[in-house]
Amino acid sequence: MAKKSILSSIDIASLINAMKLVFPTRDEVLAMIKDGTKHLPTKDDFYTRMDKLSGEIQKVRDEQELHGGQHRTLNDRLEKIEKQLRVS
Repeated sequence: MAKKSILSSIDIASLINAMKLVFPTRDEVLAMIKDGTKHLPTKDDFYTRMDKLSGEIQKVRDEQELHGGQHRTLNDRLEKIEKQLRVS
């Protein structure tokens, strides 16, 4: 025994037409994706920029480490001078 559909073919056609008004078609979705990604850089551009940023970050870290070493040297020197002068 085959089940009889609750919806008629007219009902189904009406639903499909109503969904076309609300939901984008496959072609519309593909067009939206294409439009949305055209502003993105290529993979090579992306990696080139990331390499440059990584280099800049490493440079800043190296400079920060050197600066910290200079602070330690100055603090040690200041402590020595304060100790000799008996100043706290």
